[in-house]
Amino acid sequence: MNGEVIIKREQVRNLLKDFNGEIFGALFFKKDGSLRDMICRLHVQKDLSELGWIKPEDERSSNWRKEQDEEHELITVYDMNKIIDDKITKGAYRRINLETLVEIRHGGVVYKVVD
Repeated sequence: MNGEVIIKREQVRNLLKDFNGEIFGALFFKKDGSLRDMICRLHVQKDLSELGWIKPEDERSSNWRKEQDEEHELITVYDMNKIIDDKITKGAYRRINLETLVEIRHGGVVYKVVD
C-alpha cells in the first residue's frame, strides 16, 4: 500500500505498535518550535542502562518510562540518525510529543496526523 492516509492523533500509539519495531519516519515540532524530521524505531533495548535510561538499581518499575510517556502524550523512540561509525552516541533515545506530531512515514505510506 502506498499513498497518504489521514489518521486521528489518538490512533498514533496503536499504529506505531503495528509497526512491530520497524523503522519509520516522524515529522513533528520540537519544544523550541522548530520542525524535526526523524528516522526512528520503537522497542530498541540496546545500551539502555549505559545511557542512563534504565538503571538496574532504580526502584522504579520497568514500565516507568512507558507510564510517563502515556501520561504526558509522549513516545520514546530510538533516533536512527544518531548512530555514528556503528557506535551509539549519548542521546540516541528521543521523545516525540504526540500533540505536535505532523506525520508518520512507513512502508511507502504517509500517515497525516489530525486532531
